[in-house]
Amino acid sequence: ASIRKEAISRYRKEQVLFQQVSERTLELRYSTLELERIFVNNLRREPKERFAAPERMEKDPIAAYFGFSTIRHKQVKSDEDIFQYIARHTLSRPRDLMQVGKALSRLAPEERSQDSLRSVVQEVSAEIVGTYMSEVRPHIKALDLPRLLSLVDTNALTRERLREICRQYNAVITGAKAGAAVS
Repeated sequence: ASIRKEAISRYRKEQVLFQQVSERTLELRYSTLELERIFVNNLRREPKERFAAPERMEKDPIAAYFGFSTIRHKQVKSDEDIFQYIARHTLSRPRDLMQVGKALSRLAPEERSQDSLRSVVQEVSAEIVGTYMSEVRPHIKALDLPRLLSLVDTNALTRERLREICRQYNAVITGAKAGAAVS
């Protein structure tokens, strides 16, 4: 049987017997390398004619599939490994990668460009986030999401910037000073 992390977290808070249950549970976590292997294994199941450069299959399956191995980051102006790009647009779950992969497989090899890859990945990542927010909504009912998101001013946040946003949000919500301790 499986259970979502949010449910087990709620169970942890509400149940006296959580320790007994936790002894019998296994939390699945995947490293980036494991996720890449899953993604590549699924690519290898694609018919050879679906690859942009099938001759590269043995050496670099991702480059063989897309016809290129990196994607240009528009803001930073540097190249990024395709898998790293795809992975950072997911919640690091195999099902997210399969969702992205399925959408990308709809592109014919000659349609695969950096722009089309970027467009598909961004569209699917929005779906992933929307689904995730629906799944966790019962656990974050009290959160004023529009207000919280209005405090986010960039798509890359340091731990300290996250803490500052939390302080600002708590200050707005509780009426406390912006420098007040975060609970």
